Amino acid sequence: MCFTKFGTITIFTFWGFSCILREQPNAYKCLYWSVKNERNNMLLGIFLLITTGLLWVVIGSVISLSACKGKNLDRIQADSALFCILVCVGWLWSTGAHFPSPLITILLILAGAANYFTFLLMNRAMQLGHHGIVWSLVQSALICPFLMGVIFLGVACSPVRIVGIIGILGGILLTGVKRHEMKGENCNNKCFFVTLAAFAMAGLSQCLANLPSYLNGAAGYYVGKTFALQLGTLLAFGVKNLRFQQWRGAVNWKLMLILSGATLVAECFFFYRGLDLVAQAGVGAIGYPVALGSCIVGFALYSVLILREKVSFLSATSTSLCLIGIILLSLA
Repeated sequence: MCFTKFGTITIFTFWGFSCILREQPNAYKCLYWSVKNERNNMLLGIFLLITTGLLWVVIGSVISLSACKGKNLDRIQADSALFCILVCVGWLWSTGAHFPSPLITILLILAGAANYFTFLLMNRAMQLGHHGIVWSLVQSALICPFLMGVIFLGVACSPVRIVGIIGILGGILLTGVKRHEMKGENCNNKCFFVTLAAFAMAGLSQCLANLPSYLNGAAGYYVGKTFALQLGTLLAFGVKNLRFQQWRGAVNWKLMLILSGATLVAECFFFYRGLDLVAQAGVGAIGYPVALGSCIVGFALYSVLILREKVSFLSATSTSLCLIGIILLSLA
């Protein structure tokens, strides 16, 4: 019931903002962009990024609920992607917005495809193990685009960032050593390695999604970027299910709308705009860590309060190490 109510609120929030954008674009622009003071820009950006993190918790909750209830996340993702694509097409047509360059669009399509498989692997890991631990480890894949930047793109690697890398790796290793705490004795090994596969796929997705930031003309195009990501999800579903047998059966409207609403609101209204605002304030490096940090903390609360998962000292330490590592990784 709580998922249904939250999903309804999310959908109406999205449509409310879309109506503002369509009918009163200047009012929408004023709401987000008229703040000239750098400090206010930073605070508003942080607020948008924290909100993004909470919306990601909603997405994680859909994955978690699908694992608990045996729902077909494969089909839910495809239905959600199709819904998001239709909304984006209507939005682009009605507002005259544009797509990013072909190269950026291709990179984002590939990122969306990788994200599709990330969700499936997380769903499988959650069927086998502790949802909170799985979520925090997979979100720590932020280390992958950072290492990509250091190795291939000349991003500086300060001592503080090295400590952040060690923190994330320590959290992963601690979970591996104590993976019997992830769930029952018969499935803990499989859960751990499926989680690592999800971590690797999430790292690939984040690398592909972050590459456009190193290219010219990547700013803006929020709806076009969302369209490309969702198209990647839909294409990955098509490749995985060449006979499209997964399309048979009824649509899970509740979970599909919750996933679609959270995705559209996060990507079109909050995440990218929050990143732009903190960048304008000169603290762009805190963008991803703020969103991911609130996401990990929010999902940990969901894990404890809703799922009633037990939290041992070692699992709490593992999650804390990943969270601290993400924060340190953002610091210059």
